[in-house]
Amino acid sequence: MLRFAVEMMHGSLTVQLASATGDEAAIQWTQNGTPLPGQTGQSLCLAALNPDDGDVYYAVLRSALGESRSQSFLVVVVPGNPLLNVSARGHVTSTKPLITGFVIGRIAGPIKPKRYLIRVIGDSLRRFGVTETLHNPAAVLYRGSVKFLELTESGRQAPLVREWSPKVGAFALDDDAADLVTVANLPAGAFSVIVNAKHGEGGDVLVEIYEIPG
Repeated sequence: MLRFAVEMMHGSLTVQLASATGDEAAIQWTQNGTPLPGQTGQSLCLAALNPDDGDVYYAVLRSALGESRSQSFLVVVVPGNPLLNVSARGHVTSTKPLITGFVIGRIAGPIKPKRYLIRVIGDSLRRFGVTETLHNPAAVLYRGSVKFLELTESGRQAPLVREWSPKVGAFALDDDAADLVTVANLPAGAFSVIVNAKHGEGGDVLVEIYEIPG
């Protein structure tokens, strides 16, 4: 059995026959019983893989005398390490934003965008002994240099916080805090969360990005 993480499969994967002697009159590679067009050599090139490509591959070898034998491979493609949590804390003023960058890797195949929980936390940091917190943060998510979305204001009892924060292991937010929370489906690419202070305010803020499982 061959087992691969999809993040490893940016290039091509080649499976080599171990028992081929070079005297075979014909070789035909098959995927789960279906002949693969053009795959008639001693090696099978599977190219870049995605999770849907896990299957049974085997080669039928025929000698000049018409004898045949086969050699099979089970290829299992599994997801690689996900983005579980990215966080950054800093002091934000009207002239000094906090920029948190993260990259969602591009993998082969038609992979759907994943869902992420993004939190910009100011006042809820007070429970951890942070005395100078940013009370009214303003935050925008960019994909590259293009504005992707603005984060929405939320408190502890807001639906986004109640539903998703416990699922990713994030701490609860204070009821009266003007923290920002957004759930977004994000494709592959380079992203950044830029946090600014409103009305000339300043203070500490924590940016968190969680991948939502499932």
